[in-house]
Amino acid sequence: MLSTPHVLVGIFLIDRFPNICGLVLALLSHFLLDFCIPHWNPHLYTEFKKQGKISKTSLKIIILDIITAIGATLYFMSLKLPNLSLALLYGLASFMAILPDFVEIPYYFFRSKSVLLKKYVYFEHKYQAGAGVFWGGLIQILIGLAALKSLLTF
Repeated sequence: MLSTPHVLVGIFLIDRFPNICGLVLALLSHFLLDFCIPHWNPHLYTEFKKQGKISKTSLKIIILDIITAIGATLYFMSLKLPNLSLALLYGLASFMAILPDFVEIPYYFFRSKSVLLKKYVYFEHKYQAGAGVFWGGLIQILIGLAALKSLLTF
């Protein structure tokens, strides 16, 4: 799943549970979304195995997605100011929600040879609940919109 829906769900969870429980839920939500909700994302694992690198198209999608996720994080953090502790908690929940994907960066971008990391990347790839671009993209948009609606109307 793209980072933006993960981040929005993580922020939603910390909004409802502004404590360590919310942070744990933000982290666990990543696996729940990836493994249980059909979605689309660039096929980094397949590209990397076949071509030895990530395609330029996938890289552009990743960059745009990360910019959007950071923007959403900063926006919701700013809503909690001047309470700096709460704003930072929102930022941390956002990070926790994408941490499982963040861990894969050394594998894809720095060609890490770590056996443990290779096993983790394979595990993530194997158990993703994949869908085509249209339905998988639509599902992610709906998840993001539901989280946004809940955040902005609660």
